[in-house]
Amino acid sequence: MARSNEVICLSLADEHIKIAHIKGAGPGAKLAHVATRSVAGLTDVEIIAALEKLLKSFPGKSARYVAVVPASMVTTKNIEIPSSDEGEIQSIVNLQASRHTPLSREEIQIGYINLGSKKSNYSQVLLTIANRLQLKDQVKIFEKAGIKASQLIFAPEAIAELYGRSRLQGGAGGSLGIIDIDSRTTHFVIVGNGRVLASRAIPVGREDFEQDAAAAQTKLIDELTKTVDAYLGEDIGDSPSKYLITSEESYTRELLKAIQTKLSWDIQISEYADLLKTPNDVLKELAVTKDVSFLDVMAAGSMVNECKVNLIPEEVQLQKSIEDQRNQVFVTAVLSIILLLLLSCVFYLQLYFKDAYYNKMVSEYEDEAMDVKALHNRDERNTFIRNYLESRMVSLDTIHELYKVVPEDVYLTRVIMEEGGAVRVQGVAETPDNVFELNKTLGSAKLFASSEIVSQKSKLEEDKKVSPFELSLHVQGPDEKMSSTAKAEVEP
Repeated sequence: MARSNEVICLSLADEHIKIAHIKGAGPGAKLAHVATRSVAGLTDVEIIAALEKLLKSFPGKSARYVAVVPASMVTTKNIEIPSSDEGEIQSIVNLQASRHTPLSREEIQIGYINLGSKKSNYSQVLLTIANRLQLKDQVKIFEKAGIKASQLIFAPEAIAELYGRSRLQGGAGGSLGIIDIDSRTTHFVIVGNGRVLASRAIPVGREDFEQDAAAAQTKLIDELTKTVDAYLGEDIGDSPSKYLITSEESYTRELLKAIQTKLSWDIQISEYADLLKTPNDVLKELAVTKDVSFLDVMAAGSMVNECKVNLIPEEVQLQKSIEDQRNQVFVTAVLSIILLLLLSCVFYLQLYFKDAYYNKMVSEYEDEAMDVKALHNRDERNTFIRNYLESRMVSLDTIHELYKVVPEDVYLTRVIMEEGGAVRVQGVAETPDNVFELNKTLGSAKLFASSEIVSQKSKLEEDKKVSPFELSLHVQGPDEKMSSTAKAEVEP
């Protein structure tokens, strides 16, 4: 199934709900709408109600839903794995993940980002470890609000992907440090070649700057310095060649000057809203909600197809897979029923049109059919009469032929015409020789196919010796010339 070109990305962190509607993908995507709501002190039921209310201003079924997991909920660790095969890297990560957290393997959800290799047959990997129970709690809240997120995206990865494809990537192949100040947390991400090399959630946010700007500034600069030192100490990559602060406020301008003075970093302010196509009405929404940063949801929504880490708990993924299979089976069954109904309709229509055409033909040619039936009956009568006459002709021809060939010293007493062209002739001859001679003559006649003496004997009749006889003849020609009713007996 093709993925939707519209994405709605959600975040539930730092006691805030953040939602961004993205149209398209990559740096050319459009930020169509944003919304936020503080959930500090609210119960889960109240959070769900607030989430449902916010979602009413966003498109429904046309968009794809994803959620973002902030760096504050994820532990990261750079490790080196003695393999360059993705399958082997996955297996080694699954084995080693529990060594970097006090939680058991069943209590954590892991992922990794392959950072490439510095030496042959070795891979540098950024391992991500999250508390599975916390992730499941977020997924449950989203589901109860009617949202089925297809992915839980690791926010720093999405930010790195977005900045890596923008013109703000560090020059000459150098890495880039991104400082994104949210309401209660500052997200610090080091990006190299479009990948997140290191990330940290520093517990200093906009609220801290509003309460005590000087103390917040000092603490943030100190934590940024420690993070970069730790990053360089792990020999992950070079020091960032450029740093960006993602929002321009009075306190961020002061922060920039302090960092330049104390750390001598190449740093500048670059609004995160400039990374995507942002209409004026959305810029106004961002100005009104400047207490929170939408960089995480904006990056995740626009780079969802590029992010490799999916922190949805395995049992939730399994349940979703089962539901997808069930839905697929249901859709297949429905389509099969529809196809069967269509085939039945086609078959019924064929029968209907054939029957209608037949009835039309019968109606149109009803008179012709009556004429044909009458002609057929007349032809049957003619055939019967013709066969009858032909059978009569055979009888007359037989009598005529016998009349021609029977000599004067032989007289016939009976001629019987039977079915199939058989003829029995009975008579009396003066001598046996006359009988034999008659049989021979009849056998050579054209009308008869054969002649055979059935019986022949001698007796006295009026003091004269005579020879009564019976001959069996077969009329020459097809059998059908003798009708089944053409049986006659001739008495001479």
